[in-house]
Amino acid sequence: MKLLKEVDKTIIIRISAAVLLAIIALGLFWMNNNKSRYIPKEISQDLIIAAKQIDHEVDSVLVEFDIHKHWGRKRQIAVAKTNLYRTERRMLIPPDALPIQINLALNAMAKRYNGRAIASENMKDNSVTIHIEVDGYIVETVI
Repeated sequence: MKLLKEVDKTIIIRISAAVLLAIIALGLFWMNNNKSRYIPKEISQDLIIAAKQIDHEVDSVLVEFDIHKHWGRKRQIAVAKTNLYRTERRMLIPPDALPIQINLALNAMAKRYNGRAIASENMKDNSVTIHIEVDGYIVETVI
């Protein structure tokens, strides 16, 4: 009988702890849900102008490597929680143009805007992605 009372006591303590934690979790969820409505972060006009200039200069760099506009497609993608747009290009690269050379040329161009070009290779898809980053934002992507 005494064992039954102790078991009941521990079960009641565990159930009350679980209920208390559930109430706390709901409270935190409710507080976070109210703050989830965000106001887009304002990007400086200098960065928006630089992104447009970089877009134009990427065209010039690609022409240097005999990569023509009609070999790919270009689209604008909104950067989350900002008023900035990133340009994405999917291009066919000729076999004589090495991705490392294109990355070096894009990096030299990006440095003029206090940015950098970051390349990554996907061996499975046989593709190279080059991101141009300025002030922590990716403003251009060449795939």
